[in-house]
Amino acid sequence: MAAVLICVEILSLFEVSSGSTTTSWEHHIRADLLENYDRKVRPVFRGKREVEVLFALRVSRLVKVDNQEQVVVLDTWVIQEWKNEFLTWNASEYGYVQRIHFAPHEIWVPDIALFNNGDDEINLAGDQASL
Repeated sequence: MAAVLICVEILSLFEVSSGSTTTSWEHHIRADLLENYDRKVRPVFRGKREVEVLFALRVSRLVKVDNQEQVVVLDTWVIQEWKNEFLTWNASEYGYVQRIHFAPHEIWVPDIALFNNGDDEINLAGDQASL
């Protein structure tokens, strides 16, 4: 009986690590984490706690300075960091994968507004269309 269980465990490990998209560790993590995930709910287990968001703006290049119009155009990166308590997993159960990536439309992102933004298409950090 023990030999059968070991064989089944080895086969299931082989299936998960075989490399196809539907059986990769990242696929399993994403499927498990997003199964009942609601991106509109703040990512805290105790609802009255705050979500601390670290925010930075990195200037990648100065595009234009117009003294007469008093306009400065910059290309920038908006950098946000926070802990999402709903998106954690035990790495030892998922092939020791430590980090995966999500698109902003898949998960909760802070609704930080960029005022005086020259791009009418993007109103919020995180590439969301509007509040």
